[in-house]
Amino acid sequence: AISIQVYRTYLNGLGALSALVTPIGLVCSMSVRGPVDWWLSKFSDSATLNFNGGPTTVGGTSQFLLIYGLLGFGSALLSIIWNISAVIGSISVSRRLHLDMLESVMKAPMSFFDSTPSGRILNRFAKDMHCID
Repeated sequence: AISIQVYRTYLNGLGALSALVTPIGLVCSMSVRGPVDWWLSKFSDSATLNFNGGPTTVGGTSQFLLIYGLLGFGSALLSIIWNISAVIGSISVSRRLHLDMLESVMKAPMSFFDSTPSGRILNRFAKDMHCID
């Protein structure tokens, strides 16, 4: 189990901008998906059958497609923004925590290195960085 202190350290390292943009961007991106699906269902419900059996739409097809395209573009743009924010924040935190871990190991007394095999130190670094990433 990961302690609350680890989450606090991660959020502190994340930075205010990334900590705000990532969840807000996620919520905005997910909230736009509903209207996109609603507009598509409205477009498909407006279709009627002509005498040849092919679908025709009542109202302007280009208007439906334009609005659907704009909603889809907005959803994709918000998704890209929150993904980039999350990646940049994660890389920043990972780099900062790795440097902190390295500094702690380098400041350890020489007796620590005499009694601890280098493979164990390396494995612990790799495990901790895997958890952070």
